[in-house]
Amino acid sequence: RTVGPLTAPAAGNGRYRYGGGFPTSTWNATNYFVDVVYEQSAPTPPPAPAPAPTVTSTSPTSGATGVQASTTISAVLSSDPASQPTLDVTSPAGGVAGSTAWDAAGRTVTFTPAAPLDSGATLTAVVAVGGTALGSGTWSFTVAAAPAAPVSLWTDTELPSQPNYNAGRAIQAGERFSTSTAGQVTALRFYKSAQATGTHSVRLWSPTGTLLVSRPWTGAANASGWQTVQLPTPITLTVGAQYTVTYYSSNGRLGRTPLELQAARTRGPLTIPAGGGVTIFGTGYPRTATSAGHGVDLVFQPAG
Repeated sequence: RTVGPLTAPAAGNGRYRYGGGFPTSTWNATNYFVDVVYEQSAPTPPPAPAPAPTVTSTSPTSGATGVQASTTISAVLSSDPASQPTLDVTSPAGGVAGSTAWDAAGRTVTFTPAAPLDSGATLTAVVAVGGTALGSGTWSFTVAAAPAAPVSLWTDTELPSQPNYNAGRAIQAGERFSTSTAGQVTALRFYKSAQATGTHSVRLWSPTGTLLVSRPWTGAANASGWQTVQLPTPITLTVGAQYTVTYYSSNGRLGRTPLELQAARTRGPLTIPAGGGVTIFGTGYPRTATSAGHGVDLVFQPAG
């Protein structure tokens, strides 16, 4: 007999015993009308799934600009995910190649690009678990633009027509110049012949004639060609202001090209005005104007 979840079997049922104790006797499958009231327990519901983690912080931050091309991308999760998360990065050109690592202790997923990120590109990063993006797990940032190439007024292949001009005594010569864009002077250059022995130095003067920097040249005495002297600290120029760059030669020998500056000379953002050459016998601020070029140059790093 079965009622709901309860069943009384047929074989050997209808139990009795005279006296007390556990009944073991049965006769003719007799029903003695003894029953139970059975209350069935409600099934235990399965545990609720844990809420999906969210992204609590990112590096770079959302909307960041000027991000270095060599940076790694990472995100921190609010709780442990059900499976290892992924972090994918895309650029306007498509997916960015790289590898993803998961730090379970710090709940941090990190993407390391296989190559420097594209300069100036806006990238999008997505953190996902099981193919589903996490809350706050999609963000964008912009990589810094590639720095502009440094600029000089002359190339290494442009040489003075008189590479070993002899002024007869110690002389300082160069030119006035200005820049049309913001930036810094990182080095000064001059042309030297093998016969230009003695003491050599390069100098940068402010628009008002103040000496901003003077650096000695310490190369080999018989060196020839363009020589570069790095500045210990780059000097920021004011756009449109006119500066003066000079080379001092103690034995009076220097490179010279007559009439080279008869017309203005412009290269990139740098301009020498017509007649912008200057000379002085000695070490003071040069005020004598000339249209000759004297093989004096600078290295200018545009900003941005």
